[in-house]
Amino acid sequence: MSDLLAQPANLSMASKYTVMNGYVYLAAGALLIVWPGAVQTLLLPLVLVPLAIAGIFPHTLGAFAILDPVLGIGAWLLHNRETRLR
Repeated sequence: MSDLLAQPANLSMASKYTVMNGYVYLAAGALLIVWPGAVQTLLLPLVLVPLAIAGIFPHTLGAFAILDPVLGIGAWLLHNRETRLR
């Protein structure tokens, strides 16, 4: 357990962002376990929610259809920022 909790001295911005993404996914997964209707309630104004409600695809995929692109764009922006600074 101590190996899992150990932290390196210096993490790059991309590594910190990856750790933050892990926390976001962990929180999203815990929320879906505790409150299965969270996707429909929290994302009700978005276009993907009516499709999920209509049963075109499973409700849980609505959250990940939004979360994945947003986190990917964030990683891309951080990567570009780091490469410009070098």
